[in-house]
Amino acid sequence: MTTDVNITDHEDNQLPRFDRVQRSFHWVMAAIILLAIVIGFYCWLQTPGTPSRRALLEVHKSLGMSALVLLAFRVAYRLAVGAPGYARPLGRLTHIAAEAAHLVLYVLMLFMPLTGYMFSGAGGYSLRGSVCFNGLGCYPEMTL
Repeated sequence: MTTDVNITDHEDNQLPRFDRVQRSFHWVMAAIILLAIVIGFYCWLQTPGTPSRRALLEVHKSLGMSALVLLAFRVAYRLAVGAPGYARPLGRLTHIAAEAAHLVLYVLMLFMPLTGYMFSGAGGYSLRGSVCFNGLGCYPEMTL
């Protein structure tokens, strides 16, 4: 069986791509967000008020706030460095759709932790003791 793709030719071809830092931000945040979603759904299936559910929700909150902090660094880095161009020019409508989808993902990465933080505080659930970074500091208690 033969393939038409020559691996050495592909490696020599300098296709536009995100740099290592941006790819690291992407995969670390993807892991954090997916883990937070899995923990959130698992907690949704658990009986409210149980110690294990409360402990997992504390981890869920910490992951969400970690994603929020990383998002600030990610956006700052992206604004400073920019994004690579496309390998082939996109059509106008495709380019608009790609930019819109990217913007929606960034908005979700911003608003999901913020709304979780607000609803946790508004519901009287803990924020200060749980949303900390191993002695590096805690998020302020929210009072409405």
